Amino acid sequence: MKKKIVSAVVATALVCSLSASAFAQDNVNPSAVGRDIRPMAVDKEWNDNFKDQSTVTRFFTINPDYGHVKLHFQNNSDKPVKISVEHRASGVVYVSETLWGNSSWSWNSWDKNADGVKSGDYVVTFSGGENNVNGHYWGKAASKTSDF
Repeated sequence: MKKKIVSAVVATALVCSLSASAFAQDNVNPSAVGRDIRPMAVDKEWNDNFKDQSTVTRFFTINPDYGHVKLHFQNNSDKPVKISVEHRASGVVYVSETLWGNSSWSWNSWDKNADGVKSGDYVVTFSGGENNVNGHYWGKAASKTSDF
């Protein structure tokens, strides 16, 4: 009788432990515990408009394991805009481009960084020099390039 009770207690503790660790994982749907759990491939998407200032800064964060990033920039002004994307902690500049008036451009992190970019905080700077900027940008982070 003792053997059955001990086995039941161990089995219950194991199930509780596994369930608790499953709930603690990122990107886990608690209702899916006990089923096949797959982490989300796409971490996040963001977008923003910018205008009426000569220099505009925006920020985004890349979570660990989601270092593949696509950014798209749209310049709605007839003047050029300088764009830079910098990893704040390391100072690494991933983008330094001029976007000509009334044009758009996309940047894929995997074009020059096959393993993706560093996780952490980024600053995007739009500079029109003596002119005000006017445009839109969006971004998306994923765990692998095929998610785009």
